[in-house]
Amino acid sequence: GLAGLSVALHLSQLDPTRQITILERTEMLESPTGSFAAAGMLAPQSERLPKGDYLDLCLASKRLFPDFCQQVERLAREAGDEGAPYLVKDDSEGKSNGLE
Repeated sequence: GLAGLSVALHLSQLDPTRQITILERTEMLESPTGSFAAAGMLAPQSERLPKGDYLDLCLASKRLFPDFCQQVERLAREAGDEGAPYLVKDDSEGKSNGLE
């Protein structure tokens, strides 16, 4: 899912020579496990978490998310045709604007 793909991305950035293998329960184009989970949902306030370390961790994670999205968008653009399907299309000009 999303967490596994994020770890694979991070490891590949730490050591570009390292080969990363991603295992998926289903066919990738069928219904990847990360696509139907709320793993990417960053809304700690809506979870009504009590004040404390866990809430602080969740809020810190939420603040990091825009940087992560920018990194993934940049890599998708650099991948050219292979990365294009993962970017949102701007209806007005047919350009890729961000993550889909």
